[in-house]
Amino acid sequence: FRRIDTANATSVVIAPVLMLMMWKHSFTACHPEPIAPRPYLECVIDLLLNGMAAALPASAAPDSAPPASALPESPPAGVTQPRNFPHA
Repeated sequence: FRRIDTANATSVVIAPVLMLMMWKHSFTACHPEPIAPRPYLECVIDLLLNGMAAALPASAAPDSAPPASALPESPPAGVTQPRNFPHA
């Protein structure tokens, strides 16, 4: 796995579950169609595992993963945490 900001990543992973609980107990009275928990959580898990990357065509898929020796052991010098971009 790549290096990430674990403090923020934990909140990002937990947020959809909290939203589902809040929706069930607060917004269901205002919205006629409840959110189906299973498809919702399956979508969340799919996004967490695969992101929004498009699938590669079979002809473009690599034959095997790169050897572990080809992977960097640490981030490049000066890169220790995600960049904070100013809001436009």
